[in-house]
Amino acid sequence: MIYRVGDIERDVREALDENNASASFLDEEDAETLQLNELIRSKIEEGVRMVEKVAPPQMLESGHLFGEEIYVDAEGRGRVVLPDDFMRLIYFRMSDWGVGVTEAISESEALYKRQKSRWRGVRGNAERPVVAMVSRSGGKILEVYSTSEGAQVSEGIYLPYPKVKDGGIDIAEPCYAAVVYAIASLVLIAYGNVDKTKAMQEVMQVMIS
Repeated sequence: MIYRVGDIERDVREALDENNASASFLDEEDAETLQLNELIRSKIEEGVRMVEKVAPPQMLESGHLFGEEIYVDAEGRGRVVLPDDFMRLIYFRMSDWGVGVTEAISESEALYKRQKSRWRGVRGNAERPVVAMVSRSGGKILEVYSTSEGAQVSEGIYLPYPKVKDGGIDIAEPCYAAVVYAIASLVLIAYGNVDKTKAMQEVMQVMIS
């Protein structure tokens, strides 16, 4: 859902006011309020990232499609080049899989090393698929270790990095309240209010748990 920047500014000011985190900044024309609004605007994208990177998948919305092109070798290992604005995997499924995945492993995990084994039984399979997100010189790559040659991406959905555009920003509606508190906590960090920052972040965590 697209939320207008002006509405986000108002909701963050209200959150700060309700939690006695600052002086009241509800007067739209007040000079200090205008200054606060500038600070809030500078923290919006970061606040959305804070929440949507860790929110459970069911709180996220449809996302964007990817995976139109995939290369699969004879060993059943595939590679998909990820979009430049890729932030988080929401769902990925190959045409020959029985189930899809909502999380990708990293190169540092022991499970990743097992995917390099020459023994197929050690690697993922169609009923227990495994994908890994890795960084290469050309950008981020999604490695697929449990598919067959000739298979295609049945469904690939990702969440892009949030971006303010034309005075608005796309935020998953179930995450919005948590985003407001995340932005408020970032504002308080800028003001050096450590105690209230922690309180705001705790509320944010409860909202997405």
